Amino acid sequence: MLSQEERLKKVKQALGIGGSFQDGALQIYINEAIDFLVDSGVYRAVAESEAAIGAIVLYVNDIYNYASGDVKLSDAFQKRLIQLSSKR
Repeated sequence: MLSQEERLKKVKQALGIGGSFQDGALQIYINEAIDFLVDSGVYRAVAESEAAIGAIVLYVNDIYNYASGDVKLSDAFQKRLIQLSSKR
């Protein structure tokens, strides 16, 4: 399982975000992504693991770049969610 700090660092790296100005907002989105995965049937241990980083990045990117509340989760995120739900 990754620590909260490790997870935040990996998400920022994947999204090309430097500095710490957005860390608070990003952490909220990361926590929401994990909760979304768990609520969708992914085991919490999997949702908090290295295996879920790609899905978390996709989720954060999808909601971080929303326009006027028109948030749509990407097909890539949906497919990864299905894959993660089968991991134990």
